[in-house]
Amino acid sequence: RKAPLPVWGVGEVTKCLDALSGDRLYPLWLVMVGAGLSSSEALAVSWDDVSWSEVTGMDGQEHHQATVSVRGAYTSRDGMKEPKNDRRYRSVPVAQPFSDAFWGCRSESGPLCVGRQGGRMSPNYLPKRWKRLFGDGRALHGLPFVGINRMRATYSTLMQSAGVDHTVMYFSH
Repeated sequence: RKAPLPVWGVGEVTKCLDALSGDRLYPLWLVMVGAGLSSSEALAVSWDDVSWSEVTGMDGQEHHQATVSVRGAYTSRDGMKEPKNDRRYRSVPVAQPFSDAFWGCRSESGPLCVGRQGGRMSPNYLPKRWKRLFGDGRALHGLPFVGINRMRATYSTLMQSAGVDHTVMYFSH
């Protein structure tokens, strides 16, 4: 029997929320762990796919609420492609505090995650870039390594721990 693949808990996510700020992977990570997007979906998102609204939170403070329109995926095999089925076309809210952090790193246009050449980051480069962040003296040094592709599972685990039913997470968008 295989051991379950690792995910982060609240403590690791909180540390990453602060430590990763300013890195070019930050917006991508925010929509993965804050909205449950897969890495291929998140890589396909452009800033034009994000809508914003101001909301008053339970804390009585004003917050920025992001909603991301998922219209496809970006993979190394197929490049930009349409969703697998109609259910994959959806608008996904980004949970707080990720939405406020997302507001803080927003841009007017272009892909959420920019590669070395200035265009959309390569799906093949993403895991390598992520892994480097755990090296000595890097932003995520000291955190247990969990692959970037496991951030969607981290989102699911956090939501289920908070009592959100999985059918609400994936089928109500």
